[in-house]
Amino acid sequence: MRSLLLLLALVLAALTGSLELSTSGISAIAGEELSIPLTVSNPYTFSLTMPLQYSAPAGFTGWFEYSGLRVNSLTLPPGESAQLVFHLKVPEGAEPGRYRISLRAFGSRWIELRVAEPEEFVVALPELRGVVMEAGDKVELEVELRSLVSTPLELEVSCTTPPGWRCSSFYGESEVYALVLRQGAGKKLRLVIESSPEADVGEYGVELVLASSFGRSSMPVGVRISRTHRGENGSVVLKLLDREALPVPSAEVLVEESGEVYHTGQEGETVIELPPGRYTLRVSKPGYQARNLVVEVRAGKRVQEEVVLKRRAYYVELTAESPVVSRSLGAKPLFRLRLKNMGYLDDEYSLRVAGLPPSFYYRFKEEQGAEEGLSVLYLRGGEERTLYLEVVPPVSAEPGEYRFTAIASGRWRAEENLTLRLRGEYRLAIEPAGGYLSFASPGEAAELRAVLRNTGRGGTLTSVRLRAEVPEGWHAEAVPEEVPSLRPGEAIPVVFRLTLPADALPSEYMVKLRAEAEQSSAEAELRMVVRERGGAALAGALIILVTVAGLALLYRRLGRK
Repeated sequence: MRSLLLLLALVLAALTGSLELSTSGISAIAGEELSIPLTVSNPYTFSLTMPLQYSAPAGFTGWFEYSGLRVNSLTLPPGESAQLVFHLKVPEGAEPGRYRISLRAFGSRWIELRVAEPEEFVVALPELRGVVMEAGDKVELEVELRSLVSTPLELEVSCTTPPGWRCSSFYGESEVYALVLRQGAGKKLRLVIESSPEADVGEYGVELVLASSFGRSSMPVGVRISRTHRGENGSVVLKLLDREALPVPSAEVLVEESGEVYHTGQEGETVIELPPGRYTLRVSKPGYQARNLVVEVRAGKRVQEEVVLKRRAYYVELTAESPVVSRSLGAKPLFRLRLKNMGYLDDEYSLRVAGLPPSFYYRFKEEQGAEEGLSVLYLRGGEERTLYLEVVPPVSAEPGEYRFTAIASGRWRAEENLTLRLRGEYRLAIEPAGGYLSFASPGEAAELRAVLRNTGRGGTLTSVRLRAEVPEGWHAEAVPEEVPSLRPGEAIPVVFRLTLPADALPSEYMVKLRAEAEQSSAEAELRMVVRERGGAALAGALIILVTVAGLALLYRRLGRK
């Protein structure tokens, strides 16, 4: 029997698993609940079920937790390990001193627990000890502080965090770094932890540090990062409002560090995407006072910013519906303008034009068809009006481009650059030199003379091609066939040579003379009378005479009988 018990002990010893603790000593005060992380492992090639046990002094209670559940045994596959937490509740009446706590999973480990005198510590009781968040997120924890000393306790509050993280403590709405606790009275703090957007996925630790004349105490908080934003851009959602809380559209937002420019939409918003960093945004719009805004962009995060822009007292804006107008010579070009008083005070504006040639005339009008001109306009704050600027070129004006400036001057001056393009009038004419009636005979050649004229204003006609439209079987040739250019008012003679077929029947025919330039075209219609040949007429006359003579002779003979 003794040999059997010895063999059983050897077998149990051979099947001992591995148990590891992160600490071998810990401090607490009476009434505190402790959480001790531990790792159990199965180093064997077969599954192993390990009972989980502990031993502690009377009054101390504890339990094992795995994946959020209380457990008293654990089965591990070969070579696997598991993370557990051992919870130990220190009784309220525990005397100060040192205690030994034993944890067993086949093998065993000892923890030395030091219960200190209450007057040496402050109690920090958080609702949570471990949180899960994405990189760059914020989390708030409520922490209750209670003093266990008999005199008022002055505490300095601070945090220790991983690099790039932030941690702040708030009492109510105020951020605090020092406070006073009295025995029996507690204070609730909000611990705000903001992780770095570039933190990798994993486990991190943050500590709330409480320092006083009695010593230093800390409260650890575990943070598990579930998703990282390393390498991602961040964004700023900027909303612009005026003093009446109305959106400010079409404002310019300049990122000074990069030189990029953004514009707000109709709702006064714009979204600016930037790499992580600190940026200065310069916000401006005509009629408003510019503002600078410093923002910090964090990877993968969106920052909401609201900015109020103040309108200027005096500011006017002058814009053209179309700053370039193109018209032919002889017309009266009209520019449609918009004058807006963007200040919040009323103002009066004088209207004029600078840069037009002296021989040009202009006038501002309130209506498109108005005959009266306008030189001064009064606008209330925020009011806008539509104006018309009529330009009258002189008769001697040449085609070309004329640049000038419309100006509205009050307590603020506005200008708008305008361009007038005057085109020449392209008109081409072709006139028969010998009238609109000609004669010819079958088989003969005829010449039709004409004059080619440029009757337009200011525009040279180019590549003028000449041709004649004649009846079928006729042949027509223009001399010259093409005129390279024809200046305004210039006239040149041209000839159309026609060859009639020998069998052309005597009649009246229509002939069209056509001239086609790149800019214009013209035509003229003539009547061509084709006469009978001279021999045919004589033969006809002889036949008639012979016929008449024969009839006369016949009459005489018949008359005698």
